[in-house]
Amino acid sequence: MKRVLIITYCYPPANAISAYRPKSFADNFPENGLYPVIVTRHWDGTEKTWLDYEKPDLTPPKVTQNDKFTLIQLPYEAREYRRFKRIRHISVLRKGFAFLYSLLGRFQIHNNAIESYETFLFEYLRENPVDYIFATCDPINIALLGDRLSKKFNIPLVIDFRDLWNNKLLSSDYRPSLNERFINFCYESYLARWLQRASFVTAVTEPINEEVRRISPKTRTLMVTNGFETDVFRDFTSVNENRNQKFTFSIIGTLFPEHDLSTLILGMTQFLSDKDLSTVQLNLIGTAGIPEIRDMFLEAFPVECTRLTERIPRGEALEIMKHSDVLFHAGWRNYRGIASGKVFEYLGAHRNILIAPGDKDIMEQLVTTTGAGKIANSPEEFASTMNSWYCEWQANGFLEYFGDSEKINVYSRENQAKILATEILKIG
Repeated sequence: MKRVLIITYCYPPANAISAYRPKSFADNFPENGLYPVIVTRHWDGTEKTWLDYEKPDLTPPKVTQNDKFTLIQLPYEAREYRRFKRIRHISVLRKGFAFLYSLLGRFQIHNNAIESYETFLFEYLRENPVDYIFATCDPINIALLGDRLSKKFNIPLVIDFRDLWNNKLLSSDYRPSLNERFINFCYESYLARWLQRASFVTAVTEPINEEVRRISPKTRTLMVTNGFETDVFRDFTSVNENRNQKFTFSIIGTLFPEHDLSTLILGMTQFLSDKDLSTVQLNLIGTAGIPEIRDMFLEAFPVECTRLTERIPRGEALEIMKHSDVLFHAGWRNYRGIASGKVFEYLGAHRNILIAPGDKDIMEQLVTTTGAGKIANSPEEFASTMNSWYCEWQANGFLEYFGDSEKINVYSRENQAKILATEILKIG
């Protein structure tokens, strides 16, 4: 069986949805002809805030090997970033160092995987050859590491993007400052070099691939979407068995200041205005990790029926998802090519999805083409949809679900891993 080295920053037990993209490939590659060797940093699974994902862990390397995979967990410390933090409160020095780092091609040093992985992997590959390298970004410095290893050992390279190097480039409203244009130029100049050796590039959406081809026209691209694990969601009960004592509306995952949350907040205020709050449960899970969002929700939603948390263990989050009537996410308005990984899990959960506002792009297409939910583009549409579902819940004890299982299953992790493995094995 051919061996593929998967280089990733996040990997279980890291408490992040980004950990499950590389995990799904590792789980499903063996049945598609590839033996995965995964390299990641140590995680303890208790991460709740953004700072938790940057903290060092100096536990010695741990290698777990069996017939299905090899997992290498490495000590981690972003030493360069630690030095930078000492002076970042001084504006002139912070901007000067940021300029210098960009000029030298040192990006995302707060998640400096290359700094922690490179020495170990050069030694490992001398003794343990692999047939392919699969480097999945973010952080972007993993692409550089993949390029260096590919060049040193003459191993075919595939680079994967969950996000763009600057997602603002996907916004029609983006007007970069002079400094941002310089940083974007540096990112793209260096990344174009790092992509030259790649046999092909994968991304979760086609607009991200379009940006890759813009900076590197000769690079072949393949879309491999995010998805959901069939086994995880197979145990979810059907909606008519999911009879909640309260009408349960849940957000599972992070929302960002760039999201337009006015439709949610104003629409929810209208919806709740004539409701007995003892009949409603609002779960805002993982949304308190960003203070701006946390404070907005604390002010907007009644404490009597609201649960607001930072990130919680995935198993607990899945239980909340399972026992929800409505699953919510906000579309990235005026953006193209951004599809939250959480929406794919919502599809797997077979619960009614509400996207508000719609993005007129991928998230909206996912929900409407699969029949898995509804779109609300104004507070009035939000309140009307919620009122309709609330009345249905009062009458029946559950909401009927119209999702098309065949169309939804296209986005299973298993199916997407098969697409990727097939293309990797075609590399000469």
